[in-house]
Amino acid sequence: WCRFIFGREPTGVLGFGSRVLPAAEEGGGPDFQGFTLDFPGGEMAQISIGRYHRAPWGEAGRFLPAPGFQVFTERGVAWLELPDRIQWADAQGVHEERLPLEPSVGEVLNDQFHRLVRGDQSLAPSIQDALAVARLTADLLRSQREGRRITPSEC
Repeated sequence: WCRFIFGREPTGVLGFGSRVLPAAEEGGGPDFQGFTLDFPGGEMAQISIGRYHRAPWGEAGRFLPAPGFQVFTERGVAWLELPDRIQWADAQGVHEERLPLEPSVGEVLNDQFHRLVRGDQSLAPSIQDALAVARLTADLLRSQREGRRITPSEC
């Protein structure tokens, strides 16, 4: 996703993760994890993910935020609340919009077919995209294990 937004490959990956509950209480793996990707030109993307423990936390679970994305840029900030709401603030003020719901699978396939018949580039990820994501995921896990920034692999 970050590669698509920036339109190029990252130059560095730094992964992190931590646990809140002991591993025996609710499955394995970190409760919070994330990563930063550095891009040529000084741009950076940061993704953070939290796993909520609704049963052990009891009533505290009512105060958890809805899933979504926060985006910070040089011109403002945006919050995407899944599946259809986006709010953003910039120099002109605060804005909000409801996005149309996702098209059906048939509509997406029809659009892809139409694009290919016209000779347009497909919007679907390529095998190269899938391999790049697999490499970045391996680099992210290595960064978490070693606790350091990794230069993405090219193989």
